[in-house]
Amino acid sequence: MPHQNAQETDQDSQAKVEYLTEATNVSWDKGADGIIKHRETGEKFILQCKHSGRDKIQDDRVIEDLLRAREAYDPNAFLVALTNSSFSQPLISRMNQLHIRVYDRNNICAWPRL
Repeated sequence: MPHQNAQETDQDSQAKVEYLTEATNVSWDKGADGIIKHRETGEKFILQCKHSGRDKIQDDRVIEDLLRAREAYDPNAFLVALTNSSFSQPLISRMNQLHIRVYDRNNICAWPRL
């Protein structure tokens, strides 16, 4: 196997990355914890991450944050809610109605296969 220098290896790795990140403000991010863009299709995804030690997240803040972020950054972006915990069933139902993709501790391994 031929030897590759670190720069060549890094370039090969970069070519395999499917998503590019876009910056949001550290504070006053308008509800977006992150924005990623698919390298080939150009589709954008606005991410809202909720860390919780509770069993289930029930409040609508995740939805409010995502809708505010889409208005501020890109009205055509897909919305994605992520948590290390889980969302309550009523909240998941509402997110499904709004076409928000949901990733919690039950399916986080599927991330980032959007």
